[in-house]
Amino acid sequence: MSKPAPVDLYLQRAFALGSSASAQDLYNEWAAAYDKDLNSASYASPRRCVEAVLRALSSTSSLSSNGDSSGNPLKILDAGCGTGLVGECFARSPLGEISVVDGVDLSTGMLDVARAKGVYRDLETADLNIPHGIKRGDAEYDVVVCVGTLTKGHVGPEVFKEFVRLVKGDGKGLVVATVHGGVWDDGGYRAEVERLEKAGEVTADVEEFGIVEGESSSGKMVVLRRC
Repeated sequence: MSKPAPVDLYLQRAFALGSSASAQDLYNEWAAAYDKDLNSASYASPRRCVEAVLRALSSTSSLSSNGDSSGNPLKILDAGCGTGLVGECFARSPLGEISVVDGVDLSTGMLDVARAKGVYRDLETADLNIPHGIKRGDAEYDVVVCVGTLTKGHVGPEVFKEFVRLVKGDGKGLVVATVHGGVWDDGGYRAEVERLEKAGEVTADVEEFGIVEGESSSGKMVVLRRC
């Protein structure tokens, strides 16, 4: 019998997390090897999230070739940014020259790796499971993204409300988040998205996508536009 790959062993532990302290310990331990392990597993979520952001922005008049409709850089928050895989994808995308990206994460070890990449304007620690755990102002961002964090043993669906708080209203602000397909229903994520939509806080578009290359339906790509 072949030995499990390192990424599989870490994922087994990650999906069984029960507290913020245990999550910090795991991701601090994993930080140095995280990118190598995820790349070896053909992890596609960061790239596919940025592609979803580009599609969503292409349908709004708030985007120009220089940034937002006023010519200011688009402000993007990468919530649960980890080692900065999403930030790297933004830097390589058409948004790289017209945006600034901030990141927050629970793990200082992961943030150290992200900081060394030089693709973020600002990085700081935050616990997404705490109400208002992201110490940023209301409507501060054009886009909030969250990749790989809304999954088994990690951050619950209540964080969607916090993400919506952070983006601009009047249909200009976007939240783009990946949710593991295994928790979409049972974890309450579908119900929370539907609640926000019914309350008139957002319009929502949810599509299936593949978390790794070669898959097409292992996750949900959630795109919320704040009303």
